[in-house]
Parts: sequence; C-alpha cells; structure tokens
Amino acid sequence: MPAGSMELNESIYETLTREVKEETGIDVQKATLIAIYTGPHKSIVNHFGDEYQMFEFLFLVDEWSGTLLKETHETQNANFFFAR
Repeated sequence: MPAGSMELNESIYETLTREVKEETGIDVQKATLIAIYTGPHKSIVNHFGDEYQMFEFLFLVDEWSGTLLKETHETQNANFFFAR
C-alpha cells in the first residue's frame, strides 16, 4: 500500500494523492477515510532526541484514473487488491 509523510503546507488529501501517484502512477479522484491509527506504540524519538507522536490515516480509493505502474522508483510488483 502506498505510504509516506506529509510535506509542509500540504493537506492530508494532497498527501494521499501525491503518494499514490508517486508509488503507483494512479491519479486519485475520490477517496474515503476509513481509519485513523495512533497510540503509545506510534511514538518515536529521532536521532536528535526529539520525541514525536505518529499517526496514520487509512483511505479507500473509490475512484481513480490512469494505468497502474508495476514498478516505480519507490515500488516493485504493484497490484490491485479489492475489498469485498
């Protein structure tokens, strides 16, 4: 599944569309937020000793355009998985 970090001045939806495009070649047209994950197990300390609380947003991409690229500079063997 595509994943990544939010860039400065970027919305959550912009992050989603950028990361999906970079890692699959697909253009997200519509997506539904289905879960947000965080908790004590999501805290990290960087190499400067700064502690951060991480969180994840999980989306279901409802509509897209374009052709799936099997390989990009970030991805190998990309494929579709459909939820039932």
